[in-house]
Amino acid sequence: MARAVLVHCFDAAVRLLQPIVPFVTDQIWRKLPVAGGADSARHSPNPASGTAAEYLALAAWPRERPVPDGSEEFELVREAVVAIRQARADYSVPPSATVEAFIDTTRDRNPERASQVFRDELALISRLALRSTVSLNRASHASAAAHALLSSGTELVVPLGGVVDVAKECRRLRGELEQLEKQLASLRTRLNNDGFVSRAPAQVVEAERTKEREWSRRRDQLSEKVQALCGD
Repeated sequence: MARAVLVHCFDAAVRLLQPIVPFVTDQIWRKLPVAGGADSARHSPNPASGTAAEYLALAAWPRERPVPDGSEEFELVREAVVAIRQARADYSVPPSATVEAFIDTTRDRNPERASQVFRDELALISRLALRSTVSLNRASHASAAAHALLSSGTELVVPLGGVVDVAKECRRLRGELEQLEKQLASLRTRLNNDGFVSRAPAQVVEAERTKEREWSRRRDQLSEKVQALCGD
């Protein structure tokens, strides 16, 4: 299955590149196990275009396909995998360490559907999330944990005690939060200065306001991390 997907994507890529690098892409295309690839398969239907062609220049462009039913279920699984990977990255979990992750669907918009999706895909999520063991609707009251709320309302919890040096990570996060709060306070002082706002070019003032909004979001995110991991 993985090889078929790779061939399909590569076939579409060389078709799109053909007008730019025609000769190289034609030679590559002929090596693919699709129409235009091996001689024995040159006149068979192509999965990317649905047509056969002798030369890449005569092959049809890749066609857009409608998203099949089940896209919402796919999105649930994708978000869970991304959330676990993000937690590992955010808290510097060693690549060799195995983490547990708990999925709680009780607050999902459709808890029955979400529970069924995750129940069916727990093994896949565990594999794609890299060294993770995922459980469904298992309450976790660990004081040091990463929390993520998926778009459907499902909550994902990754306990970090015993996986990372919690005290060291808390010191790092608190230091980062303190530094950001100082920078944010200085920026807000400048924006509250009527002299600066009135004399500076409008684009400069707007850039500073944009920076203030971005730093505020970052400050809120860091504060949530400190509270989840350190309890304060």
